[in-house]
Amino acid sequence: VLSLFSFRVMGDDQRQINFVKEVNESGDLYLTSSVFRGKNIIRFQVGQFDTNWGDVLAAYVAIVRRL
Repeated sequence: VLSLFSFRVMGDDQRQINFVKEVNESGDLYLTSSVFRGKNIIRFQVGQFDTNWGDVLAAYVAIVRRL
């Protein structure tokens, strides 16, 4: 199933922008950002049909270790 998960980390809008940049620069995964109701949000897209639980877990670890 294709999905888009949007979230925010603790902090202001600049923190969201910096978080996306930090994760993307690591090369572990690629996040995008958007604005929802006037606030920056972080977007994680799972779009490959061959994505498996290990891929999702690796993305989770890459995100959580930077919080």
